[in-house]
Amino acid sequence: MKKKLLKAQLIILSVLIISTCFNSCDFITDKDSTEYALISSNNLSSDGFWYDLYENNTAVITGADNSVTTLKIPSKVVNYKVTAIGDKAFSDNVDIIYVIINENIKRIGEKAFSNCTSLVRVDLCNSALEINSDAFSSCKNLCEINYTDNLTYLGDRAFFRCSSLAFFSFPKTLTFIGEETFYGCKCLTNIALPKNLTEIGKYAFSYCEALSVIDFGELSQIPESAFEYCSSLVSVTFDKKITSIGIRAFRNCINLTDVKFGKNVEYIGYSAFEETAWQKLQTEKFLIVGNGILMLYTGTETNVVIPDNVKTISDAFCGNQTIINVAIPNKVTTIGNYAFCGCTLLTTVTFSDSVTLIEEYAFNSCPSLYSVNFGGTQSKWDNISISKGNTDLINANILYNQ
Repeated sequence: MKKKLLKAQLIILSVLIISTCFNSCDFITDKDSTEYALISSNNLSSDGFWYDLYENNTAVITGADNSVTTLKIPSKVVNYKVTAIGDKAFSDNVDIIYVIINENIKRIGEKAFSNCTSLVRVDLCNSALEINSDAFSSCKNLCEINYTDNLTYLGDRAFFRCSSLAFFSFPKTLTFIGEETFYGCKCLTNIALPKNLTEIGKYAFSYCEALSVIDFGELSQIPESAFEYCSSLVSVTFDKKITSIGIRAFRNCINLTDVKFGKNVEYIGYSAFEETAWQKLQTEKFLIVGNGILMLYTGTETNVVIPDNVKTISDAFCGNQTIINVAIPNKVTTIGNYAFCGCTLLTTVTFSDSVTLIEEYAFNSCPSLYSVNFGGTQSKWDNISISKGNTDLINANILYNQ
């Protein structure tokens, strides 16, 4: 009961706080990336802030000597412009509820506010360019991040397990989101990624359990486990920009029922849609999506001839216990991870010399695999890139088309 009351009080306090920052914020356009020497460290200002000074007349805040609920980072100390908050500057501080970042701050350091469990609101004053790794990780009561208009970089785990964060405005200046950046932000409901964003990291939005709307912006690749366990996600559309969907990208999105693939999707990693309602509803014997990707096989035949329009085989046959012989069509260039893994009865595989890549564990745990009918010369076979976990394939009897 006390915990619930404390949380309610924190939320009320955040609503009542009136910002004195945003009306006078000016964005600093200094693009100088030169590293400057430290000239003085562990200094204490008259208002209780620890800071370091650098030779370019800038200062970095490294902590505070007093306990406050509202933390307003100064714009200057001893006439030095404060441009950054240092690594671990306020980590584990359980007093801070509200943070106001001054108009000069460009960088928030690693773990700067990590595990500040009472923190509810942060105003960035539209000046911050970088929020680095773990900067706000495990700030479980953090609800608001305001004035993000000029952010360019969000580091790994920047908002990791910020379980109360319901909204984040992704500015058009943003170009990078790291690994696990919003992992476990279970109140985040929708995301609209900006056009300038070229990369997001693995697990970037995993376990965002309330996430129901995604605009992928200009992304071309969705990485490993990026949206895994987003249980409120119902529909996704991959337009012509998306070419690659990584392994486990949408695994355990249990309510995902509507998936639309653009024709430019050329790669789908293993288990990308495992345990989704959409995959469970598929009844086609050969589920072919995107640019000729065979995602799923639901048939029961022992002798399987894969359709001619298939170009890539995902983990379509993984664990199949009926298939004995398989014929792979001439257009196939890639046999993906775990494609035939665990096909214990598989005896013969036939494919042409168009295959150039056999990915990891494609033929792992295929103890009955005896014969490979390859439609090319031994020289072409030797040029195929065969990844690890394919011992059963390599040890099979290879019959070449001489």
